[in-house]
Amino acid sequence: MPDPEIFNRGMLLLTYAYPDYDLPPTTMDLYREFLRGLSNLDFEKAVKGHILKHKWFPKVSELLDIVRSFRLTAHDAWNILLKRAEAGDESPPEIEGALAATAAGLDAVGGWQHFSTTSYKELSFAFKVFQEAFQREQDKEELLPALPPVLQAAARNALEEP
Repeated sequence: MPDPEIFNRGMLLLTYAYPDYDLPPTTMDLYREFLRGLSNLDFEKAVKGHILKHKWFPKVSELLDIVRSFRLTAHDAWNILLKRAEAGDESPPEIEGALAATAAGLDAVGGWQHFSTTSYKELSFAFKVFQEAFQREQDKEELLPALPPVLQAAARNALEEP
């Protein structure tokens, strides 16, 4: 969750950048609620990225889209894993920003040992399984903190079902 000081400064920057937009306290509370899953850095990147590219005050979804655009994709993680397997690493690399998602994807395709000893040709058939598990874990990491606590358990159960 962005620190209150960081969040308030970011929202102030948005009101300076878009002076025609009226930001009532209830709207500010709504933004705070739905963006609480972001780190300070992600929130700052989203605010600055939006100001640089758009001419209207952002919706919550637009700020979240900017954050998603900086996130590692399943393709990126897969390529890192392939390179490390080719190099003969004994254990999977720790991929910054996607540790849980990478672990979930690897588990779905049989783990690092299986991944690192399987031929590239055979692995090509496993990518879709890896990608689905990776994305499901990323969604869980991103969406759950943004939901009100009352809805988190139901959403967690829904995201865990393949």
